[in-house]
Parts: sequence; structure tokens; C-alpha cells
Amino acid sequence: MRRRRALGALFAFCLVVTIFFLTLAQASGARAGPVLLGRLASAMVELDRWAPRHSDDLAEAARDRTRPQVAVEGLPLRLSIPTSVAASGDPEAIRDAIMSAAGQSLWRDGRAAFVDDEGVVAGDISITSPVRWTITTLKQDRNDFWLVATAAAGVASLAIGLLTLFAAPGGFAVVARGALGAGVLCVLAFGAIWALMQALAGAAMAPADIELARIGRDWAWMGLRAGFATGLVGLAGQVAVWTAQRERRYERWPRAADEPA
Repeated sequence: MRRRRALGALFAFCLVVTIFFLTLAQASGARAGPVLLGRLASAMVELDRWAPRHSDDLAEAARDRTRPQVAVEGLPLRLSIPTSVAASGDPEAIRDAIMSAAGQSLWRDGRAAFVDDEGVVAGDISITSPVRWTITTLKQDRNDFWLVATAAAGVASLAIGLLTLFAAPGGFAVVARGALGAGVLCVLAFGAIWALMQALAGAAMAPADIELARIGRDWAWMGLRAGFATGLVGLAGQVAVWTAQRERRYERWPRAADEPA
């Protein structure tokens, strides 16, 4: 009994770790990472206000259509946008293009994407700043680490699950309960984080702080989905165990004398 409980708890723990690393790998991936970092950069420079004021300048700089890209001046980031977008003079299109370019730059280069007025790298952000740690967590090379960690935790979960199935009495029930427990724990933990980030997003005043809370909320939502899916699989396994146990109990019931076999 103790062995089964220990294996079930260890299996659930490995699943929780796998889900944690998986959400970080998803958030820092080639699809989500640049989007999240682009939103953060947009909030840091207040791009919604900056783009309308500088759209005419970018349109003027884009008159020479022989260049495929136009450098964006006046922002603390080294980036450029397509000439066709700059030439349109549309503030919304320019804002979206700058946000996308900023996200790609931060995802690829991290804090090194920031430059000063002279174009010199100026990514010296305070070590206690949430901005620094968000960029570091979501950048491209950190995504490689999260992927390796996810794979390692996933292999450990698989190995412990197989060991439990074949080495412990009632192994399938132990695995099912472990998956259900891990799913419930992740839903509760990530749900609490989601609620906290949602509250912080509503209470914060600075645009960058609001966006940081929204990024945390989006990351927690990834964990909620993964935890719910894991719990659902575990619940399905547990239902199968309960059904099998009920059928075995029914088969052991004494039959009436006139009841056909």
C-alpha cells in the first residue's frame, strides 16, 4: 500500500513539473513568445500614443521604395518595418508592424535589443525588475532550455507511470489517480495565478505593469488548459477502474436458484 502511494505521488509530481515546463515552453515558443514580448515592448514605449505622432515621419522616410525595410527611429529598440507599411501612413498598421518587429527582436536578442539614442546596446535593466525576468524567461534561447526540461520531465513521468503499471498491484488505478491529482492541483494552482494576475491587471497604473500582469494571466491560462486536460484523462481512467470494480463485484454476487447462469 505504501509503495503504491509513493509511486502515485511521485507520478503526480512529475506530471505537475512536466506541465509547468510545458507552459513555459509554449509561452516562449516561436509563435507565442514574439507576440507576448511585442505586447510588453508596446506597453513600455506607449506605442499606442507614439505611432500616431510619428506615422507621417515614417511615411516620409519610406518614399524611397527601393528599400524593403525602413528603420524606426526614436524608440529604444533597434528595429525596422516593411516600407509598404510605413508608406501607408496608417497609424494602426504601423503600430502593429512595430509591435511585431519589437517582439521578434526581443525574442531573438533579449535585453540586447534595447539601444540608447546613439544606437549603443543599453539593456541594463534592474535585476529586480519583472520586465527583465519576463524577457529572460520568454526569449528564444531560453525556449530551448524549457523544451529540454519538458522532455526530461515527460520521460520521467512516462518511466514512473510504466513502473507503476507493471510493478505495483492495481497499477492502472494508481496511475489514473495520479493523473487526476496532478490535473486538479494544476487547475487550482494556475487558476489562483490567473485570478491574481487578472486582479493585478485591473489595479496596476503603469502600462508596462498592466501588460506584465496580462502576460502572467495568459501563461496561467496555458497551465489551466494543460491541467484540465490531464485531469480529464485521469478522471476517465478512474471511471474505467470504478466500472471494472463494479462489474467484478456484481459477478461475485450469489445468484438466485431460479436465475439462469
